[in-house]
Amino acid sequence: MDQKAIEDAGYDKGLKAGIEQGINQRNKQIAKKMLFKKIDLNIISQLTGLSIQELKNL
Repeated sequence: MDQKAIEDAGYDKGLKAGIEQGINQRNKQIAKKMLFKKIDLNIISQLTGLSIQELKNL
């Protein structure tokens, strides 16, 4: 690989990681609101993709 290809690959990897982190943070925000509304943990987990343990830690 040339230098440009290496830089592009690193940029793409970082961009993907940043997007995934943003989605995860947004799912946690939504889950907190759902928990406040007393929605069942199993339903919240199914809708957000967060584990039951992650929800309990919020």
